[in-house]
Amino acid sequence: EVTDFNDVLQIVGNPTGSVFRARFKEPGSYSLKLRVSDGSKTAPTEAKVKIKSRKPRANLTVRVCPEDCPDPSQPSIVEFDASGSFDPDKSDNTKLTYDWHMFNELGDEVKAPTGFTILDNAIFPSETAKKLRVKFKNVGTYKVVLDIHDPHDDEIQQQDSREREFTVPSTVELSWAPQ
Repeated sequence: EVTDFNDVLQIVGNPTGSVFRARFKEPGSYSLKLRVSDGSKTAPTEAKVKIKSRKPRANLTVRVCPEDCPDPSQPSIVEFDASGSFDPDKSDNTKLTYDWHMFNELGDEVKAPTGFTILDNAIFPSETAKKLRVKFKNVGTYKVVLDIHDPHDDEIQQQDSREREFTVPSTVELSWAPQ
């Protein structure tokens, strides 16, 4: 018998059969109170269920010179864009957190302000930054790692990661004034 499930689950199949199947609409911890009957006797029982959230999907694009130059006059500027990331649990989609990490070719983490400068007055690190424009201080090959997390506690939280390697070809800046 199924009563009072407050729109948290959807019954799949026959709720009075020997197998009870349900699809939970949101991740979380649930306590299911069941009454089992064989026709002559009825026994109450309780089941604790933890429904993990579905894994978010990290999408990451990197714009860097010379292939896709964000600013040809400043080849040390690199743009990172994770705005295509999403969570299939629609209620979590606007609550994703973004963790950005930069590494040099030796595998050492590079941090602001010693290894790069964050442009456009962006706050870094910021768990809500979907896009970053970064000006690197040294040429070389780097790797960016993006970790996104849904908003749930550790028991049911899911995450996804993407990494991209790129090369900063020059740190020379060009400027000129017409005469």
